[in-house]
Amino acid sequence: MAAPSLLRGAFRRLFAGLWGSGWVSPPARTLREVVEVTEGNTTIIEGKIIEDTETPTPPNPSGQCPICRWNLKHKYDYVDVLLLSQFIRSDGGMLPRRITGLCLEEHKKIAACVQMAHRAGLLPNHRPLLPEGHVPRKPKLNRTKGCHMFPESSVLLSARRAVHVEYVILSAQLLFHFQLPTGRTEVGTANIQVSPSSA
Repeated sequence: MAAPSLLRGAFRRLFAGLWGSGWVSPPARTLREVVEVTEGNTTIIEGKIIEDTETPTPPNPSGQCPICRWNLKHKYDYVDVLLLSQFIRSDGGMLPRRITGLCLEEHKKIAACVQMAHRAGLLPNHRPLLPEGHVPRKPKLNRTKGCHMFPESSVLLSARRAVHVEYVILSAQLLFHFQLPTGRTEVGTANIQVSPSSA
């Protein structure tokens, strides 16, 4: 087992000089233009390196995350799917902060916007693969059981001042359906009156 590692180390030392100083390789991210030159019967095809254009510098280079660096802090919403798609995986989940480089505050905001975009159906290509025949449940929304009920008191705001309004039912007329032992159904009404208590 020691012999292969010794050979590998020897080859590495032998070719270290060639890789380090003898052979020059172009930078990894370069564009090349194919140039074809014909001189008589000879055709020379070569690839010339195109100089990279200057990448734009962010307006706030000292910002701690990409959103802060480009001054996009309060300029995006859940409908900006091109911006949001840079921070999500192919199955629609958020990429971790160590990969995106976002600060904690912006990571939370992007996560909330991604969730809202999913609910609005703006990211249809970023859905997790579900088994065949699976019917997804509707997401549980933040609603209470009594959301259809009115509160006992509410505050109405007008242009001039706040007005406190209390709703109290003093009387009501109710409709009743009675099932008689003979099988007949009768309809009746009843009046209910409540006297307001002085509290």
